[in-house]
Amino acid sequence: MTTKDEPLGRLDHIGIGVHSIEDARVLFEDILGAKHRYTRDHHSGDFRLGLFDLHDFCIELLEPINPERSESSGDPVFACKRRHRARFR
Repeated sequence: MTTKDEPLGRLDHIGIGVHSIEDARVLFEDILGAKHRYTRDHHSGDFRLGLFDLHDFCIELLEPINPERSESSGDPVFACKRRHRARFR
């Protein structure tokens, strides 16, 4: 366990919930200069993953794709993250 005075170390990646990976590509590619590596459906069928390389730092976009499971909370991105948060810890 690290103390507050010890550095955390290098981050591997960060995950961001979005409503549409395609729509978010403009920001990440054209404005921030990230390179799109791939987009694929998660094996659960609940969301799609889009991986971007931003100067050797990975950004993972998470897009809900199962409306039956993601609309229950009223916010599809929140519901997707809430159901899968244990996997991302």
